[in-house]
Amino acid sequence: MVSKGKLYFYASRPFAFPWIIVNSLVAVILAHGSIFQTIYYGIMGSAITISLVATSHFVNNWRDYVKGLDKVEKGSTAKSYTSASQLIPMGLMTVQENKALALFSQMLGVLLFLFVPHNIFTISFFLLGSVLAWTYTDFFKPKGIGEVALFLGHGFGTAMFAFSLVRTPNIMAISLGILLGLWASFMLTLDQYPDVKNSDFEKRIRNMASLLVGSDLKPGEFIMGASILIYIVQIGFVFLHWLPIYSLATFILLPVLHLDSLLIQNNYSKGMQLFLICMLLYPILVVL
Repeated sequence: MVSKGKLYFYASRPFAFPWIIVNSLVAVILAHGSIFQTIYYGIMGSAITISLVATSHFVNNWRDYVKGLDKVEKGSTAKSYTSASQLIPMGLMTVQENKALALFSQMLGVLLFLFVPHNIFTISFFLLGSVLAWTYTDFFKPKGIGEVALFLGHGFGTAMFAFSLVRTPNIMAISLGILLGLWASFMLTLDQYPDVKNSDFEKRIRNMASLLVGSDLKPGEFIMGASILIYIVQIGFVFLHWLPIYSLATFILLPVLHLDSLLIQNNYSKGMQLFLICMLLYPILVVL
């Protein structure tokens, strides 16, 4: 029997937390603050953003179930890295529990925000994250633009918020945020691919994954196309001196991404896990 604490943890979709932590730390490092600022704001930026991301996940669990998207059969499928979509349909959690957890997580984020600098940028990005957390499922997702929310929340907003804790965001912070936002949005498309492919998810939600399934483009080809796009944008940023040339160390991931594009065709679960690892390594290599 799984304890309630573990179920609540699973419902928060913790697979996303390392991505948030790495992005926050990298952004703080690029802001070139003191050692104290790097440690303190790296921790606080991560904790605040994780609180907001967890809020969005609890809201998503509750709203997707109420709207009939998450169900035991022909609904959102469980993945090897998260089975949160099945917790309410299988009776392991209730809608009320997810409502309460969403409110708790939001309030925790507000409480933590009291202990960091308040300026136009930190306030704006905190409010952006909060709005995205509560509107993703009922606004962005039904309109087929969930990738926009992931771009703004999990990538761009996370980096910009952490950077602005140390100093005013500059073109380097914006460039980093754009690249991380692209990674996050492409991840969502791949994440929802099996939902569309193996269920009636597509009848209720039209999104980028629907276009992927409906086209002749295979997931592996999507990975390579998305990766090439990210690297073209990055080269442009380096050429314009918006990112340091050492950030091109990320190119060592290209052979791994090529391998992943082949792996995902035969084993979607392992291919998706490798993609998530590449996502995690990418921002680290930017500052390595």
